[in-house]
Amino acid sequence: MHPVFAQLQREIGESLKGLDAAQTQLRPKSQPEKWSIQQVMEHLLLTYAYSVQAFEARLERGAPTKARPNFPMRAVQFVVLTVGFMPKGRMAPAMVTPPACGVPLSGDALVLQADEALIRLDELACKAEGLFGRGRSISHQILGPLSVPQWRRFQLVHGKHHLKQVRAIRLAHGIYRVTILRGGVVRLRPRGLRSPGDIAACSAGGLRRPPSRAGGSARHFYGRYVGCRTCD
Repeated sequence: MHPVFAQLQREIGESLKGLDAAQTQLRPKSQPEKWSIQQVMEHLLLTYAYSVQAFEARLERGAPTKARPNFPMRAVQFVVLTVGFMPKGRMAPAMVTPPACGVPLSGDALVLQADEALIRLDELACKAEGLFGRGRSISHQILGPLSVPQWRRFQLVHGKHHLKQVRAIRLAHGIYRVTILRGGVVRLRPRGLRSPGDIAACSAGGLRRPPSRAGGSARHFYGRYVGCRTCD
């Protein structure tokens, strides 16, 4: 698997580790109308399915798209692909909007579905890159025509954006320890709270944290999630 997809696959697994089918139904405490953890993952799965369809259709034609991005598309490509920032507040297109309710699935079940989808997408991306090269070849509904490397980059940036939401929901319900390793790798492990007054740090480092907690190659923060200027 390409390293970009392998990184995304790894971060999905870490973010959903240990969740049962009841916990994946958790939503942000302050905004219960927002998506649950399962809905966030179902949204990602729908985007992978859409991407697979786009790649299969273009590969069937046997030629890259001749479309060229307009200025708004170039602007969004710069923000998302170059800067690595997903604009907030956009409504998801209907075709990648998760259902309001469905059969509750555990974190492991959602990880398995994501693994299968990413493996298929990786196969198609490698095939398309071999056939079309590294130039713009397949169009995205919003970003416009993208190269295969740009498609991979989009999936990683988009996935990270939503996995932050998953981690924030977990922290909001106060039952996990966050370990932030060097290089930005985040691991979550079940852990009881030390005290209600402790302040947790989110994966983006957006919260105040006691300096005495820092040290070594990793930083451990315990307690309840009180909001984050980066993730909220």
